[in-house]
Formats: sequence, structure tokens, C-alpha cells
Amino acid sequence: MSRLSIAAACVAACTIVTGCGGEDPPDPPPPELNRAPQITSPANLDLEEGNAFGLEISATDADGDALTFSIVGGADADAFEFFRNTLLTRGNLDFELPLDADGNNIFEVVIEVSDGEATAQRALRITVVNSREGFELRRIRSGLGTVAAASTVDRNRIWVVGTDGSFWEEAIDVRDTSAELGRIPGFGGAIDSQILSVGSITDLSGQLNALVLSRHGAEVRLTEYLRAQIASGMPGTVRWSVTFADASSVSASLFAEGGQMMLALGDNGTPATAQDIATPFGGLFRISGSANTGLTFNRVGNGLRDPRLGYMTDDGIRIIDRGLLQDEINERPSGNNFEWPLRDGERDGPVTSVPSTPGNFASPTFVWPADESGTFVDFVENARYCTLDGLSMVVGTSDGRFFSGSTLIGRFEERTQDFIPDAGTIDEVIAVELYDDIYWELTRVAVVDRDGEIFILDQTIPCDKF
Repeated sequence: MSRLSIAAACVAACTIVTGCGGEDPPDPPPPELNRAPQITSPANLDLEEGNAFGLEISATDADGDALTFSIVGGADADAFEFFRNTLLTRGNLDFELPLDADGNNIFEVVIEVSDGEATAQRALRITVVNSREGFELRRIRSGLGTVAAASTVDRNRIWVVGTDGSFWEEAIDVRDTSAELGRIPGFGGAIDSQILSVGSITDLSGQLNALVLSRHGAEVRLTEYLRAQIASGMPGTVRWSVTFADASSVSASLFAEGGQMMLALGDNGTPATAQDIATPFGGLFRISGSANTGLTFNRVGNGLRDPRLGYMTDDGIRIIDRGLLQDEINERPSGNNFEWPLRDGERDGPVTSVPSTPGNFASPTFVWPADESGTFVDFVENARYCTLDGLSMVVGTSDGRFFSGSTLIGRFEERTQDFIPDAGTIDEVIAVELYDDIYWELTRVAVVDRDGEIFILDQTIPCDKF
């Protein structure tokens, strides 16, 4: 082989070797990793009651992927649904009628957002807050001392009696005046006496005299006072009395509406007596007569345990009775036997062997669990506020709570948050009264508190705006 051929072969070989043994080509780039979406909406939300709501859930995805939203858990998952990214309630939110699982107006739901590969979750706590719903409870009077009893007179005046016997008259109309009429003697201090209720009676001259139901040791008296006697602090005339077994067994109330007056007595600490018409205990009595002709007491019901105040309606009588387990609002003429001790609220009573007296049973219209901190005290019917949504019965309790209800609608719900006053506080309701506002030609609700305050319930939203 010529030297030239050998050189060419060497060059070719070197070229081949160089081509086979150089640097490797770069690897292809790795596939991009999918990044999970993120929920940016807050976990805790407050929503006002009154309507169904739609909450737009905000979420981001760094890759720009399309996102889908779903509900994946939570105690109240069934109360919600998604439309695209909007979380919807399946019904209206009602503060007074909580629909969440544990009844505390806090809905708990877990939501999830997905980009098709990765997901993100968030546990939401949605709190339903109260709407005043067009109410304002306005304080119009304070400084009346410690109140024992109160009652409407002539539909536009309220008599308020203090624990010390002080006697006030509040004129709730365009005058809006308050005057101390005088004092009933024999109350206050270390004296073992207590004012239970106050009412009124008309004499033949048309003068309104006061009827005061009071406890003196174990004796309960119904005493009539002329206005002149109140003004001068003179004793009144005892029209009726009954003696209980002891002071701790005393339970009695007097209420008057619609021109009629009723007296209710408890069972004297012995359940069986409530069904024994040979004794006055456990009975409901209609009072008739006048200050001049004398009073008569006609028994119209029995089976009461611990009666509080009542209310006269066009179709009968309703009265509060406190059972061992449940507070009741009973209605007559659906029956004249209020069932104690045969039944306690809607439950069988503790003494079922007691034979009932003749008469139809008056099962309670509404019941509420008896609470050591408070009991039903007084109520009114026909509170014509359109924002009550037809629940025209307004009930106050001894620990400052309020309820509204309707026998026609069959609903009963707490409204305490709607009855927070503009001034002062309501700690212990003494009376809930209806009065006629002559100036505005309206019938309104008035509330008397233990610490000497009077409030009236105003409606701040016109009915056609609610």
C-alpha cells in the first residue's frame, strides 16, 4: 500500500473513532409537575339569617387548570350544594329555628377543589347571626324600684306595684307619664309578706279600684284598695283568702283581660289535690261581681300545679303552668282539666293513680323544658306586628328570655336576640302586656322588668317593606 493510501486510511479511522466516542447528546427536559390548587376563601364566615344564600368560593391554580368544586364532608354537608364555584344553602337560614346538626347556628361543612389530578380541602364554619327583623324594644321608664307585679288597666295604663308596696301608674300614650299613686301598707323589710299579682275591679260609680293578691306567711289574700286608700297608705278590704300548708307551698296568680278576672291556685305541694274539687287547690276560678255587690268565685278548671299569669282571648283562656319537667301554656275551652298530676306537659305525670275529676283534658298548646334558671312568667296574644311572621303570642320568662308562637301555625320559637333593648337590660320579666297607643292607633307590647324598667316594642320596618 502506498504511503498516501495508508495516511488516508488512518485519517478515516481517526474520524470514525472520534465520531463514536464524543460527548453524549443532552437528555430531554423532564415533564412539568402538576401543582395543587389552593382555596383562598376564609374558613370562618358570618351570615345574617332570613334568606337562602350563595357563597362564592375563591380558589387559584398556578397551572391555570380548570377547577371543580364539591362537598366532601362535615356534619352539615346535606344542608349545602354547589353550583359551579358557588356554595348554596338548600333552604332559608333562620336564627330562631337552627337547622344545623347540633342546633347552635354554626354549620360545619368540608369543601374540596380539584384540577383533575390534585385536590385541596377546607373545613368551613358558617355562623348564622340574628337579624332584629324590624324590632326595637325601647325603654320608656326606669327607676321604679324593685317590681313585684304589674298589669294593664284600661288598655293604655299600666299599674306597677313594688315589693315594698309602692304603687305606680304608667300612662303609655301621647302623654307618656308616670306617677306614684301611693303605697300599700304591710310589705317590705323583714315582714313575711309578698305581693303576687295586681288587677282591677270597677265599682258602681265607674271607679277602678285595685285588687292585690298577696302572701302573708302561708295565707294568700285578695284585697281591694280604693285609690284614696293607696294615696294615704291605708289598709284595704280583704275580699277572699285561703291558707296553704306552708309558705313554700304557696302558688297563686291573678290576671284580668277583656273585662274578666281569673284566679289560679297551685296544688298546695300535694299533687293529688290538683284533681280534688273538694279543695280550692289546683283550681282556676272566674271572679265576678263588683266592689259594691261583692265578689263570687266560680270554678272553671282544675289540674294546675304551679300557675303563673294567663291571658283572655276571644275563644277562651290561656294560662301558664309550671310542671316538674316542662313549662306549659294551656288553653281553655279545649278542656277544663289541665291534667296535673296525670300528665306533665306532654309526658305522663309522676302520680298516675290519681283519678281525674270530670271534664275534658286541656292538653298544652305549647311546652318548653323546665329550666332552673327561668320559667314562663307572662304572655300576650294578638301582638299584631307583621315582622313576627304570624307568631302573635309573645312570652317572657323569669330570666329575661322571650318566645313567640302561634296555635294556628303550630310554631314556637325563641326571640330573645330580637328583644335586646336600646337601653338597660331585661333580667327578669314581671309582666308582658298589650296596651292601646291612642295617639298612633296601634296595639303594642309592653314589658315590665323586675328592676323597675318599662319597655315598649316598636316595629321599625313598614309591613310592606318586610
